[in-house]
Amino acid sequence: MYYSIIPTDIIMTGFEDEKLYTYEEKQYLGQIVQVVPALENKFQLVRVISTDPSVYLSPEFQPGSILAGNTLS
Repeated sequence: MYYSIIPTDIIMTGFEDEKLYTYEEKQYLGQIVQVVPALENKFQLVRVISTDPSVYLSPEFQPGSILAGNTLS
């Protein structure tokens, strides 16, 4: 929560325009994942998009993992 005498529209001006990352959806080990570019030909795993609960328990799909570009399609 934010309490202030300054109107919220003034405080929050510009936040919606900034994009810190360019998210990309790729396929990794048969699952759709959301990644951001990290290093040259490497990506950082941000999010897994799957309905299979076992995928979320797999260490290969841990958020923050660095994935090689050649393993993504």
